[in-house]
Amino acid sequence: MTGFWTKPLRAAITAVPVLALAGCLLVPQHGQSSDILETSLEKLGPVVDATVEITYGPYSGLTRSASTTLDIVLSDDYSVADPEAVLRWALQTVWSINDEKPTTTVGVALLNPDGTMVDWDWESAVTALGYDPEDIRFYLGLPSNHGELTFSANDALVEKMGSWPADVPPLPESAFTEK
Repeated sequence: MTGFWTKPLRAAITAVPVLALAGCLLVPQHGQSSDILETSLEKLGPVVDATVEITYGPYSGLTRSASTTLDIVLSDDYSVADPEAVLRWALQTVWSINDEKPTTTVGVALLNPDGTMVDWDWESAVTALGYDPEDIRFYLGLPSNHGELTFSANDALVEKMGSWPADVPPLPESAFTEK
């Protein structure tokens, strides 16, 4: 009777390391981690500080929901020159963070060094990118959401951003201008 269970047991023991190795191969090959992204953004002239926040929701079966937000603090010496280019770049940048796939929302906030929202024409940028401003949640004045634009991580976003994680986009030259 012991011989009957030997083969299945041996197969199961062999499968565990193989599956673990396969899991390592499933690590995203594009994008970059939030830590590396924050450091690289802070090296850009217009950016004083950058913070990525990944928020987890409840589990649904074996999966849990995740939201990713990028707060970009803009230097007082710069202003938004091309709102569409800035929003496209910021959304693609959030979509390139490979720590955890956003499944509920993606948020972007442009802040002044004092924590207030940068004055920029985000509504025209949202429209130019094919979103309806009425569908974008806009949080203003909440302690953790200073002028954050929040997009649903749904099929429409995936269609615009491509597969996750995306390659890290370069900052468009037209995005910001010195004051």
